[in-house]
Parts: sequence; structure tokens; C-alpha cells
Amino acid sequence: MKRLPIMVIVILLHASLVSATLHGIDWNRTYGASVNNELGERMIATSDGGMIVVSNDCGTGNDSQVWLMKLDSDGEILWENTFGGDGYDWGYGICEAGSDGYYIIGGTESYDNCREVWLTKVNSTGTTLWSETYGTPYNDEGYDIVAMEDGGCVIAGYTDPLGDRKTDEWVLRVDADGDTLWTYSLAYAKDERAYSVHLDASGNIIVTGATGSNSDTRDITVVSLSDEGAENYVKIFNVGNTDFGNKAFPTSDGGMVIAGQTEGIDSGSTDFYQAIAMKLTAAGEQSWITPSGISYWHDYGFDVCEIVDERIVLAGISKNAVSYLSDGYVVEYEKTGEVLDSMAIGDSSSYEWLNDVCLLADGSFAVLGFYDPRDGTGRDVWIVKFNQPVSSTPEVISTLPSHFELADPWPNPFNPTVNIKVEITSPAPLRLTVYNTLGQEVAVLANSTVEAATHTFSFDGRNLGSGVYLVEASVPGEKRQVKKIVLMR
Repeated sequence: MKRLPIMVIVILLHASLVSATLHGIDWNRTYGASVNNELGERMIATSDGGMIVVSNDCGTGNDSQVWLMKLDSDGEILWENTFGGDGYDWGYGICEAGSDGYYIIGGTESYDNCREVWLTKVNSTGTTLWSETYGTPYNDEGYDIVAMEDGGCVIAGYTDPLGDRKTDEWVLRVDADGDTLWTYSLAYAKDERAYSVHLDASGNIIVTGATGSNSDTRDITVVSLSDEGAENYVKIFNVGNTDFGNKAFPTSDGGMVIAGQTEGIDSGSTDFYQAIAMKLTAAGEQSWITPSGISYWHDYGFDVCEIVDERIVLAGISKNAVSYLSDGYVVEYEKTGEVLDSMAIGDSSSYEWLNDVCLLADGSFAVLGFYDPRDGTGRDVWIVKFNQPVSSTPEVISTLPSHFELADPWPNPFNPTVNIKVEITSPAPLRLTVYNTLGQEVAVLANSTVEAATHTFSFDGRNLGSGVYLVEASVPGEKRQVKKIVLMR
């Protein structure tokens, strides 16, 4: 079924605090059929300024299919495809599969009598290359995925090994053909689920989730694994009465920031949730945690990313205690945790929900979820693209650089391009090289005499796997300088 995008008029209900960095929406659109419910789950940036979007198309019966769209920078659909059988099939995450397509992760009930982890590999135009399921005879599901340098991937989700609904966090490492290399389980309390997975600056696998049960308190879990599945550490964070770690994002200082929600951290109430952003160091130690909210009832943080000046953007929902309706909720934080700005996006009669925030190739960001006008026409995929954030650090313009310097690459983490600036004080031979962590040269960005000036180079990593890379700048008579960059697919 062909779906046409519909422009939505968005009313900004609340914009607060110091800056206006969140103000300025480039465009917003909804996508969907006239009756079905379509729910936006996850998106990743593409080098042309557009995005790949994973959504779920729920039919009028007990069935659903995964809906994959490629959008251009203005939100127009370039191509689309659907995947699934006759039962309940759901897509939660997506990552690039090297240079030849994408991995989509989720759950399926179409191929067995239980829910299974479901991995699909598609090519660059959304055509299925292969599909695999993983799991026990009971219920298992995959929530997030990250690509590995060898062309395979790591999946994070949950497994119910005994069929007693006491789930464990479950991590699977698979190769480029979908064959399982190893698995890891965390069985800490009654109910563990892994919601997020990424690679840190050292190439370790970082898994974020929650432990507890629906009747007991929950805590946020962070697990670090080697690429062979060996456990480096397990961290448990107790913030309030009930805590969720929904999504984590690697930050340019080598640490990470987690989006989630906590119950009762300020008021002590067991019916009052606040969205939280929690910053951790590279060793998994807490640097800061900031609760925020608008509704004074249920405010949740479902995703997070790092933007210009190491600022943080969180996306989620703010739910009203009177109407029980929710608005999309977006918060921006300083890199030290102070809230710079926040807003609810929606109107008083509709229902909005944001699941994802994505840093785009031009440095701007977009949020994804669904929009429900509550008029019987169903829910539609909803994307709001913000204007490119303005740096809070004034740009100093001088005639010539005062010293040789390799500046911090930006954006970092990046996907697929990163900007690299080198300041040269006098004409000199410049060599600018990118290496992998094995010391192997993967790109030479400059190897010639350049004039005294600030030179900007762009590195494109679309043909490389996720991981840590090193940028080295050297000129005769100066100490070589090295910066670390992280390719996040």
C-alpha cells in the first residue's frame, strides 16, 4: 500500500528556561494509511542528509509488519518496503551493515508458536537479503542493534529461558551471515531487559537496560562486554523507587549518556515519573544525573544523543494527569548536566509520542514517534526536524593561526562523515591520516604542502565498520597530534 506524507500543524505548548536552541523547526510530517496504526520506532542518518526510518504498521486485526522508509533531507519518501508474515512482527532498531545495506532487529510471532528475536538484513534499497530468528521455545525479543567491524552485529534484548516470564537480559553476537558467535545473559533479579547497545571508544560493547519486576523496584543496568563476550563490569544504578535506562549514546569524551525515567526522585511519590539524563564516565561511573519534566505526573526519556558543543538532546513524552494525553517532550542539556531548554510538542486534543532522536549529517537533529489526532483515523509515523543548533562557543576569526593544532573532530561520534580541522602557522608539508585501532592506515586525507591557514577536511566512513579510529596530523618540526573518532552506525 502506498503511503503519502501529510503535513501536520504542530503547536508548541511549552518552551522554557535559558536558551532558544530548541526553537526553530525545519519541518514536521506524518506518514501513514487512513485507518491503520503506524508507529515510528527508530531512525539513522544517511550521508545525503536524509534518514532511514523503521516503523511498525499495525493492521486492523492481530497482526503488524515492519515498515522501512528512506527519506531525503526534506522528509520526502525515496523508497519504502514492508517485512513480516501473518502474525505479530515488530521492528525496534536498525544499523548499517557495512557498505551493502542495513540490519533491522525486532521480534516475530509469524514463524513459531512464540515470540522470537528477529534479524533481517536488507540491501541499500530495502530489499530483503536474508532473515533469521533466535531464541528459546518461549518468548524472546531484540530491542537494539549495533554493527561490528567484521560486518556482523550485536543484538540486545531479552530471553525467557524457562517460560515463567522471568526474563534475562540477552546479548547475541552474530556474523555477517547471521550465524551466532556467542551469547551473554544477565539474570540479576526477577526481570531483566536490555534496551540499548553501543560501542564505547575502546571498542567494548555497552548494554543498557533495567532490572527488577513490575511489582518491585527497578534499577538501571549497564554492562560492559569485550568483543568476545567476556564481562568487563556490571553496574546497577538506583536513582528513585523505579528506574528505567531506555537508551544510551556514546559521548565524545569516551563516556556515555543514558535516557530514561525515574519514579519519586524528588517528590517521593510512587505515581510521579520524571525523565532523566544520566552521564557516565568511560569506566561506567556516574558523573551527573538530571531529572526534568513538564507534566508533574509522567515524563519519560526514551532516547538521547550528543550534538554541537557536547550538548545533549533527550526525546520522550510528557503525559497529562487530567486528560491522560501525552505530548512529545524534548530537552537540551549542557555537557555538565544543566537543562538549557525544554519543550512539549503537540496540542491539547491529540496524542503524541517520541521514541527516538537522531543526529543528522548536517549537524541538525530530528525526533521520531507517532501522532494520533484521536478522530478515528489511527496513529501515523511522526517526524519533526529541528534546525541546525548554533554553537554557544563564539568563533574567533584571526588572520593566521597562532600555533599548530589538530582540533577536536565534529560530530563525534559520527555517521558517516566527520569534519577535521588543522591549523598551520606557516607553509609546510601536512600529512593527515586515519588509522584503525590495529594501527592500519585506512585513509590519507592530506599529504602535501599547505598554506598557513585553518584547513578543514572531511572523512567519510561509510565503507568502514563501527568502531574507534585515530586521526593523526603531522608537520615537520611540530609534535604530531592524534584525536580519537568513533564511527557509530
